Amino acid sequence: MARGTISLGEWLAAREPLQDRLAAAKAAAGTTRRPSAAAKLLGRPGAVREAWPALDHQSRREILDAVLARVVVGPANRGRWTPTAERVTLEWCV
Repeated sequence: MARGTISLGEWLAAREPLQDRLAAAKAAAGTTRRPSAAAKLLGRPGAVREAWPALDHQSRREILDAVLARVVVGPANRGRWTPTAERVTLEWCV
């Protein structure tokens, strides 16, 4: 058999789980929401900074969800107060 090919039996064994994954992905893609008005601010330079004070909590959260991959809070040092800002790392979406 040629390198990189699979037999009919191997394909048939893998086919059903792959079809299940494809169906689940299609279902998830069909239920995604359109970007909110707050998230649309991201397309205009300076718009988020300008609008931020007037945005509600949900709109701010949507913007942060769109631009932050995760927030990592490092451990505190025992016996020494460490400001939270020094222990927080923001990982931005690329």
